[in-house]
Amino acid sequence: MVWVGLLAAALWLYPAVGADSVTAAVQYGRAWLGEANRNQSASRAHAHYHALITTVSDGDSIRATDTAGGKHKIRLAYIDAPEIEQAHGQASRDALRALLLGQKADITVFEHDQYRREVAQVRVSGQDVNLKQLEEGHAWHYISIAKGKQNKLDYAEYAYAEAQAKQAKIGLWRGKTPLAPWTFRKEQRATRQHHAPKP
Repeated sequence: MVWVGLLAAALWLYPAVGADSVTAAVQYGRAWLGEANRNQSASRAHAHYHALITTVSDGDSIRATDTAGGKHKIRLAYIDAPEIEQAHGQASRDALRALLLGQKADITVFEHDQYRREVAQVRVSGQDVNLKQLEEGHAWHYISIAKGKQNKLDYAEYAYAEAQAKQAKIGLWRGKTPLAPWTFRKEQRATRQHHAPKP
């Protein structure tokens, strides 16, 4: 149903913008729906604040200091970047560092994870940085988490961004067999358990 609404908006705008392809029309449709998308995200948020990004640990984990001096550990919501020791892990971190380090950002918190980090959408100058990581091929859409929690318009946009990056073979998608970080972590846990001393 998300894409039906998206396509309808695109087709409605098609004659007005004079686009010469359906792809261009879809882009206009997505822009037209953007404000509703942001409003849905905001309505689901637990907190919203402004902060200075002080540390970028990897492609989806950062630290920030808010305007009152509060310290925050943040996990970018609904994406999963390669671990540092994985292929493209350092490149993903460096890309996020270039976007965020030392920047003032708008943080929209959805929940806290098991490590007590804020799971959040991060924006700089209005740009959704979580989405940008997907668009540039620096992360996966974290579908197993996003399916039940991410609003539908965001979900569609994130899925589209990942698909486009994959098709264009940019970032991590240049690899022959990129390994999803959740699979990598599972394999690492299994290896540690196998080598653990037996009682």
